[in-house]
Amino acid sequence: MNAQLRQVLAAVGLLCYATLHTSAVVYTPVDNSSYANKSIFDGDSLFINPATYPSGDLTLGGVPFENVFQRGAFWSAHFAPGVNPRVLEVSVSVFGATEVHSLMNTYWGQFGPSSYAAVEFVGSDGAFYHQDLIGGVDLRDYNQNPSYPNTINGTTTTEVFNNSIGQRLDKQFFDLPASFADETLTTIRFIDNGAADVQRIFVAGITVGATQGVPDGGATLALMGVAVGALITLRRRIR
Repeated sequence: MNAQLRQVLAAVGLLCYATLHTSAVVYTPVDNSSYANKSIFDGDSLFINPATYPSGDLTLGGVPFENVFQRGAFWSAHFAPGVNPRVLEVSVSVFGATEVHSLMNTYWGQFGPSSYAAVEFVGSDGAFYHQDLIGGVDLRDYNQNPSYPNTINGTTTTEVFNNSIGQRLDKQFFDLPASFADETLTTIRFIDNGAADVQRIFVAGITVGATQGVPDGGATLALMGVAVGALITLRRRIR
């Protein structure tokens, strides 16, 4: 076989393989009934207009979440017992996790650079990731209040709900290190070191994403058509 023809065939093979193995994120929502400790319908919940908040299985910011505020349930560090740090530890079991999304805001709040909150991710074979959560960047008060942070970075933290009367819900995106690619994500911890009238986080939803290869038949057929055309042209030239 002509050397030039062999090179073209090899290149076509590699392109077809890459196309067949395009990636897609598979989402695994975590049912918040496994960690909720509060209801927005309680009289002392601090939510002024709880009935305006979304609830149920929802897609927010393009990500599916399960039981968001279902029956008003969520986890609040403010109502968690004990001294600091107040920790929400959630058990998950997702192999090859690449990203995690949360629905999280604060009561009150403080601007950075100091952090009153953090999140940690633990793998089955030593993978670990810790990220501080900075007020005015990663987190803000759920309520529009000039005394507390009202800004977010708009990239890794985005607004996914606003009831138009000054109250909102934000989504955080956490990009996990490559060390989780061949392990099972087993634990997510939300850590709070705030105080009343300072900052306390609440968590309304958690979803884990894992990137998996999936076939892309349409793109592959198109690529094969281009390859056949290139091969015909090449054979004509080398005759």
